[in-house]
Amino acid sequence: MNLPTLSILIPGIPTRLIPGSSLVVELYRQVAELSDNKQVEIIWLVDNFQRTIGGKRQSLVELARGEYLVFIDDDDMVPRDYVKKILEATKSKPDVITFLQSVDWNGSVGTIEFKLTNTDEPFKGKSGITKRRPWHVCCWKSSIAKRCEFPELNWGEDSPWVDQATPLAKTEVHIPEVLHIYSHYDSTSESSIRLRKEGI
Repeated sequence: MNLPTLSILIPGIPTRLIPGSSLVVELYRQVAELSDNKQVEIIWLVDNFQRTIGGKRQSLVELARGEYLVFIDDDDMVPRDYVKKILEATKSKPDVITFLQSVDWNGSVGTIEFKLTNTDEPFKGKSGITKRRPWHVCCWKSSIAKRCEFPELNWGEDSPWVDQATPLAKTEVHIPEVLHIYSHYDSTSESSIRLRKEGI
């Protein structure tokens, strides 16, 4: 059986089923336009807050069958040619595929550039492009991603994973375009919701 080239992993929560559904419909639309739609699998894991965010991400990594994997949270967005551009970049078999990310952090808007040669800068907002290492939202070779583990955390689970993955990545394709649109609002963020439930 031929395995997919790309696994798109979507961690979700019940309170975000509407934006999550819109994202999944858009991704399936993009996959349907491919000459071979078996190149991509989409895994959307919605739970009832019974596992940590880190545990949910780890479960998705373990479920992924693709040669590459990438995370898109259920309240994030991607451009209409996202799948096509990621698949094109996989052809040279890099360890990681990086790009630009548009960010709205509680109303502070800016751009993050992910690249292997970057260090992690504080978010600059409109004052300039923020340079950071490849994050979990970048597209990783699965053989690298599956050697790393998300900790059982509800906040900040991504940073320890990146600390494990980045040293393993030696080759990169960088796409100098916005391919991921991230919005963080305390009212809808899963980590913020969990922290409120825990009284933190």
